[in-house]
Amino acid sequence: MKIVDFNKKAVRKLKAAGIKNAELDVTIMMKSVLENDEAFLLMHPEMPLTNGQLNKLNKLVKKRSNFEPIAYLVGHKEFFGHDFTVNRNVLIPRPETENLVEESLKIVKLKIKNLLKIENCKLKILDMGTGSGCIIISLILETEKQWSNGAMKQLRFFASDVNKKALRVAKRNARRLLNNRTIEQSNNVKFYHSDLFSNRLLHRKYDIIIANLPYVPFPCHPGLDPGSRQDKQHNFLDSRLRGNDSISFEPANAIFANDNGAAIIKNFLTEAKKYLNAHGIILLELDPRNADQIQNFAKANFPAATIESKKDLAGLKRYLLIASQ
Repeated sequence: MKIVDFNKKAVRKLKAAGIKNAELDVTIMMKSVLENDEAFLLMHPEMPLTNGQLNKLNKLVKKRSNFEPIAYLVGHKEFFGHDFTVNRNVLIPRPETENLVEESLKIVKLKIKNLLKIENCKLKILDMGTGSGCIIISLILETEKQWSNGAMKQLRFFASDVNKKALRVAKRNARRLLNNRTIEQSNNVKFYHSDLFSNRLLHRKYDIIIANLPYVPFPCHPGLDPGSRQDKQHNFLDSRLRGNDSISFEPANAIFANDNGAAIIKNFLTEAKKYLNAHGIILLELDPRNADQIQNFAKANFPAATIESKKDLAGLKRYLLIASQ
């Protein structure tokens, strides 16, 4: 079978199954199996596929028809312009999470000017709940583009996760994307297995703590008045969640949390007070349904801090910035 014929057949099958981006998904699968780029596919539509290639492609199309995420099928996902290895042990990186990297870069830019004036002073950055490592690794890659080696020597990067299998994925990404350097190098990131701050090796003061922890309320959240504004928001966002076909394949313990999705973040904020430097900053990604709840909790636990919520591109409260005094 030729490339063009398989493409048509596969797109029809995916569309019949209800896959929205069928054409794009087929292209991604084809690129993965043929180990070639999109330009090659466009230039060689009449090229016959081998039996081995057809078998692989048919298996991928069948799995995608059952809504298995394309990122898990091909084993990678782009985030902040970089290609990250992913599997079922980690969440698939979301575009909205890129904003955590962007905000972190702004903060580093402000702090690094003063940092260079102080000899042997280190700026310590922690990514808690690192998953695939996409946030901290992207941050390292972007800071390397913008600052000299002298500045980079004064930056220290740390990352942690409660899931050992997720940490293995993060370390693999670090080795591959950070110029194949060893994890122990000074400008690289050190990974720790830890349930929040339970690992004593994490017990130090940080200047920036980034946390993308489980924050989604369990579906059908109890205790809401039917027809209320909050109930309508829950129903709206739950429908968006159900529309995300990847959610049932991703690790649930990295997505959902008790207390309307706020339980783990509240525990994190309670512990983080001890490990945040003066004038340090915490950056959180939230679910819009618990954003106000967590912001009020943060105000109670960081009474002297400047606390600001930020919206995503959909206009929903998605991020929280806590700047200590």
